[in-house]
Amino acid sequence: MTNEELEIARAFVACARWQWLPGMRAVGRKGYPAAWFRVEEPLQKLGGVWRGAVPDVTDPATLGCILQLVQDAGGLIFKLSIRPMGDMLVVEWPNGRLDSFRGTFSRVLLQALQAAPEVQS
Repeated sequence: MTNEELEIARAFVACARWQWLPGMRAVGRKGYPAAWFRVEEPLQKLGGVWRGAVPDVTDPATLGCILQLVQDAGGLIFKLSIRPMGDMLVVEWPNGRLDSFRGTFSRVLLQALQAAPEVQS
């Protein structure tokens, strides 16, 4: 992954709504930054030798899982619009607020996850 992708991956793990989902590809472990594995069960954090691992934001399965996290974050309805100027994700939250995010697909997913409103229970 590039430095920008690593920055995005670290920001996902730091996000309060982050959760590791089955099928995500995790990259890195103590002393072995290039090591990777697939997550097999839902987890909040990775421990042991896998502490410090980040999601592989270049992996299509991981991006699909992150999209699910965004959808679950606010029970939202989302629309994805790809424009010639770049990718744009338009999110309509249940409270009526409309947000749009620009950048790479992984960056817009990060911005949406960070911006998700608190769900009223």
